[in-house]
Amino acid sequence: MPTQRARDRAVRVFNAYWFALCRAWVRFGRAGLAVGLVVYVAVLLLVGLVMGGADRPWP
Repeated sequence: MPTQRARDRAVRVFNAYWFALCRAWVRFGRAGLAVGLVVYVAVLLLVGLVMGGADRPWP
């Protein structure tokens, strides 16, 4: 189970990312939002593979 410090760090990273995504949307419009969302999904997939998929084989 994660500690409170790890949760706080995760919340800070999450908030910083969404702030950057909103800034990109304001600055670059739909293109900035699209690129930001693609990066977000790619990072989620990468973290999911590293954290959850490492202990089980690929289907």
